[in-house]
Amino acid sequence: MNKMYLKLAELRSPLLITGETGTGKSYLTRKIHLISSYKNEKYIEVNLATISENLLESELFGHVKGAFTNATGDRKGYCELVGKGTLFLDEVAELSLQAQKKLLLLLEEKVYVPVGSCHRKRFVGRIIAATNRNLELMVENGTFRKDLYYRLMVFNHCLRPVRENEELLRELVLGIFKEYCDLLGKTNLIFENECLEYLLKYDWPGNIREIRNCIEYLVYFSEHVAGMQNLPEQIRKQEYSLNKTHVYRQTGKNPLNYREALDMFEEQYLNYTLRYYSGKVNMTAREIAMSKSTLISKVKKYGINIWEIKAESNNNANRLLKNAS
Repeated sequence: MNKMYLKLAELRSPLLITGETGTGKSYLTRKIHLISSYKNEKYIEVNLATISENLLESELFGHVKGAFTNATGDRKGYCELVGKGTLFLDEVAELSLQAQKKLLLLLEEKVYVPVGSCHRKRFVGRIIAATNRNLELMVENGTFRKDLYYRLMVFNHCLRPVRENEELLRELVLGIFKEYCDLLGKTNLIFENECLEYLLKYDWPGNIREIRNCIEYLVYFSEHVAGMQNLPEQIRKQEYSLNKTHVYRQTGKNPLNYREALDMFEEQYLNYTLRYYSGKVNMTAREIAMSKSTLISKVKKYGINIWEIKAESNNNANRLLKNAS
């Protein structure tokens, strides 16, 4: 067991987990809860990005009867329901500035006020927050409170991308492969060595989430041997790894100049991320922390065909549905 995780498990102060999309922030949070001395208490996970602004306070803090229309009785919020357990607030960077102020009160004073009430209640649980966004940059842009940023950064654990940990990557690929073989009743399925080595050299910009999606697809479409031909098309088509970009020309060994190498990497990176998010420009821009206008400008610069990517994504989805029926 990682000693760092054992220390984090007993921490009762707020903990912030950061890292790229799919690095396993929710997985780590559950792991921390289960190895802590509070493992028998409740664990509640809340994705803040999915809760509308007008319902957020009621969801987190609860409300009293008559607090608003349709409030026909008192309702407990997550802060009360979790008790002495762990409350995981995912996507904390998506909170509005007003909501951030109320979260700061909860973190600083361990109290909250149900909607419509005048009485404070004490919070006795532990809060773990997570984000894939650059909070420091958001503070500079005025979209994240500086006081909340410094409060959350007291205990910050940054998860490394899986491509930077070869031992973890092998463990994940083989473990998830076995998991889906058991789940889909294919316990005799052989993992072709060429396919395994290819996946271990792949850069996985989507991290754990992308690995799970890929392995599920691989196992589902394999009969006796899980080989290269059974991998998702977007994985097989990725000719160059994202952090090992070729800096030599196809026609010889003359190295590219620095600007050409950067452009090559950027084009491959944007091509991959747009395919990963099915050609959805808004989602891609948000997930890679790039403005929509900048992304559109770069798409035009490199001649990336968004409509072709969307069509390919739809074809893959339809094929999956057809095979599943």
